[in-house]
Amino acid sequence: MRYVVAEQFDARAYLTALPQLAGDLPPGAARFATDPDHYDLAGLRCVKDLSIGELDGSRIRFTGNPWKHDEDLVIQYTGVTSLDVEPGEPSPVSGQDPIGSVQLDEILPAPEGCRHEIAGHHGRIVVVCADLTATWLRVPRPDDPPPGWWTPVRRLDRFNWLGEQRDGAWVVGVPHRRAVPARERLDVLVSVVRGPWRAAARQWQAEPGLDDVVAYAITDPSCQGYDALDWLEDGYPLRPVLLAALEAMHLDKRHGQHRRHRAGRLLRQAAKGGDANHGR
Repeated sequence: MRYVVAEQFDARAYLTALPQLAGDLPPGAARFATDPDHYDLAGLRCVKDLSIGELDGSRIRFTGNPWKHDEDLVIQYTGVTSLDVEPGEPSPVSGQDPIGSVQLDEILPAPEGCRHEIAGHHGRIVVVCADLTATWLRVPRPDDPPPGWWTPVRRLDRFNWLGEQRDGAWVVGVPHRRAVPARERLDVLVSVVRGPWRAAARQWQAEPGLDDVVAYAITDPSCQGYDALDWLEDGYPLRPVLLAALEAMHLDKRHGQHRRHRAGRLLRQAAKGGDANHGR
């Protein structure tokens, strides 16, 4: 590659040169190369971490990484002059993917139209052609939300959802797995406490109940634990399951002193019938 340092996942030099290069690329190649998501390494439409699912003389279908992508990428080449596959180190999945997962790619102008080089962990592919068309396609997967899914969770992606199955069971989505019972993965649901509790309480029609999610969040070591305490201090009803969670957290010295102090204050207010549990 001329600009991209694939093994370091570094496309900065290419992106600097791209505004000038794009004018010499055919239209489809220019659109794909200049797509803002193309080199956003954490993005859903970044080429990094794709793998080859199908390869023929004028078309490559890249399979999305289920930990990252929501879609597969299909590139259709027109006016192909050459397509060279250059394996490097043997790939553990060489029968399925000749170059391993994609590191990065680079599209440059060429006399024929453009030159597309795709670097993988075990080799590379170089296509010289008149132009290309890149299309992202949503592919159904086992851990997609079930039909009619519903969620009050704010992080709405294919790995964070709450849904009710036809048999009435509530399930959550888990990467690389089918849906699992919601009570087994309360950690997927705790982000609900990031928002206002009154709005969440109006929406929540699910099992586990919202109290159970808040109780789990109270003892969560991440920032959701602080958010849950904010809810209680703002008037979320302090019912028995939450009092038990506060008591457990207050006695657990693994939690910071500030959080334990807040828990103790809520417990004292509840014991006195104070404002902490009026449930405004």
